[in-house]
Amino acid sequence: MHNSAINFRFTQAVGKIRRFYKATFRPRASAKLVELRHGDCNRCGRCCKILFRCPFLREDGDTYSCRIYGYHFSACKLFPLEQRDIDELGGDCTYYFTNPPAGVHARPGDLKQEPRERLWQIS
Repeated sequence: MHNSAINFRFTQAVGKIRRFYKATFRPRASAKLVELRHGDCNRCGRCCKILFRCPFLREDGDTYSCRIYGYHFSACKLFPLEQRDIDELGGDCTYYFTNPPAGVHARPGDLKQEPRERLWQIS
């Protein structure tokens, strides 16, 4: 494997861990990031193939779907959280992000108190 391929895979692994952490332990911060996301899923299945193919991914020709949709993991529900998540796909994604309005900044105390419910409980 070439160094660039190893670096790309390493970036994907770090991204998976980052998204899992944010979705599981920082749901309020994740929700704020999702507010900046626009577009719709084009069902290309690329996000379900980061590092490995998800065992719940269903192929139907050129369209992909989730076998456990509605019960799928919070990291899946929230993908992509940031532009760098789209970059990890190595291809086109129909989601895009906008920057927060000028002057709007999260205060440190805003992100410390997480809600009691988790995103996997919110549908």
